[in-house]
Amino acid sequence: MTIATGQPELLGEILQDALGWEPLVEHAISPPLERQWGIAPGSAGARASVYRSAGTSRGMVRVVAGAERPRTRAMATRWAGVEMIVTRELDGHIRKFFGSYIEGIDNPKNVDISGKIGVWVSGFFGSGKSHFIKILSYVLRNQAHKHGGESKKAVEFFKEKIRDELVFTDIKKAVDSHTDVILFNIDSRADTRAGREAILSVFLKVLNEMQGYCPEYPHIAHMERHLDGKGKLKAFQEEYKKLTGHDWASERDAYEFNRDEVVKAFSAANVAKSPLVLIG
Repeated sequence: MTIATGQPELLGEILQDALGWEPLVEHAISPPLERQWGIAPGSAGARASVYRSAGTSRGMVRVVAGAERPRTRAMATRWAGVEMIVTRELDGHIRKFFGSYIEGIDNPKNVDISGKIGVWVSGFFGSGKSHFIKILSYVLRNQAHKHGGESKKAVEFFKEKIRDELVFTDIKKAVDSHTDVILFNIDSRADTRAGREAILSVFLKVLNEMQGYCPEYPHIAHMERHLDGKGKLKAFQEEYKKLTGHDWASERDAYEFNRDEVVKAFSAANVAKSPLVLIG
């Protein structure tokens, strides 16, 4: 939430003394930021201060100068939902993440580096972990966002947020490389029957789904991947439809009811004639 007031310093004192809030960050209001907010030049003053409830990243309030902030365009065409405040602490986390990420890009054939990079994000409840991860996923995807006839890629929103050119160069290098992003809530995708293998099971499930293979049954996904690698997956799907009258993608979670047809379609499509054994 943003509050415009003729006495921003006084409001800041009230938030701190009366409500126990703490100052989070102070930043300049640059012309590009005014255009992003959709307000007239100079109408919000030169600087803005952000306060938050003590110990949390939620309930933040931005205080700017001015009783009125005339808009230069309708709210519907503003860059809503894409703004991120990079605090000193967050800047450090961003440096650490992309520093590790770039190591993998610079050493793609060294499995001791590229094959063993993982980042664990931890923090108290409500500290902003999920939001931070979501922002990283948006940046790595680097898709274009369009509003009011304008188009910006995700990385462009970081140009004024990251002051260190070396860090921003790492971010640019990361998004310029080929990256597949899978963003998911592990709690909603986990199978409680998987026990200690639950996390690994979820990772395999979402990876198969992202690649277009069966997410429910790993052995069916393995069969599809085998056929795909031989360039025979489409032939298998077409043969299965001839035999059953149904699309494979919509029927594969119930393959046990059409075992014979699956085996016949596999045999017809698979040139190498590798044996197929379906275990339910």
